[in-house]
Amino acid sequence: MVFSSACRPKAVAPSLTAGVPRVANGLPLNIKGPVSGLLVSPHSAGQSNHWVHTGRFYGGPQNADVIAVAFKKQNRILKRSEFLKISEVGKRCHSRLFILLYVARPQACSRLGLIVTKKVGSAVQRNRIKRLCREYFRHHRHRWSQPFDIVLIARRGAARATNAEIRLSLEKNFHQLPR
Repeated sequence: MVFSSACRPKAVAPSLTAGVPRVANGLPLNIKGPVSGLLVSPHSAGQSNHWVHTGRFYGGPQNADVIAVAFKKQNRILKRSEFLKISEVGKRCHSRLFILLYVARPQACSRLGLIVTKKVGSAVQRNRIKRLCREYFRHHRHRWSQPFDIVLIARRGAARATNAEIRLSLEKNFHQLPR
């Protein structure tokens, strides 16, 4: 397999990077980032055309800030039977782009299930909607005093909506949940 020269990292002068820790691709690790674990764009980092990791890399108890907002399997609704139960007994909230179904949950953490059918749009559009919904849930799931099982159903207009419109619609739906 041959790679073009555009994909390879640019050479960095050895005098500038002597003794600097490096990530797996050989680029210098920018330790001076404002937040541990932040990815900095190449333009703001002033380095090559690759993204640079600015803090601690993977695993271990030192990464508790990253683990706290992870979207793990225990935070997802995956089984059809669970989706059906929530649709039967759950309460509904509506907005222009989404229908939100929720049920109070006795366990410790809230869970999210997404339904984005082919009627909404192409695979790229559906994946974008799901990615934005998961990200919103991941950052806002600690707002509620009690945990919920939440199912979000995307409506057809969601594929044409901008990211800001999707975020506002999600805020409207999630603000209707009991606090």
